[in-house]
Amino acid sequence: MRKKFTKSVCSLFLLFGLATTLCGCAKDVVQPVAINREKMERIERFISIMWEVPKKDIVFDNKNNEYIFGQFKFDIERMEYLYDTSNNYKAKYENNK
Repeated sequence: MRKKFTKSVCSLFLLFGLATTLCGCAKDVVQPVAINREKMERIERFISIMWEVPKKDIVFDNKNNEYIFGQFKFDIERMEYLYDTSNNYKAKYENNK
């Protein structure tokens, strides 16, 4: 009886260790970022003007949350930061309300 209990406990620890190892090796999943369409259009216009890229060549990859244009790839957080801190661009190309 005691041997059976010991085997069960050892098996349980082995399964727990295996499950922990497998869960620890899981890939990081990129979560989609919620952004409104109006801001996306403003960022695409910003990219078009600042990098002199036609709007039709700017692609937003929903899976990886990044803008792709030419040889460049920028994640959405970085591009939002660049847009939000671009005072010269906003002063010249956007209407201040």
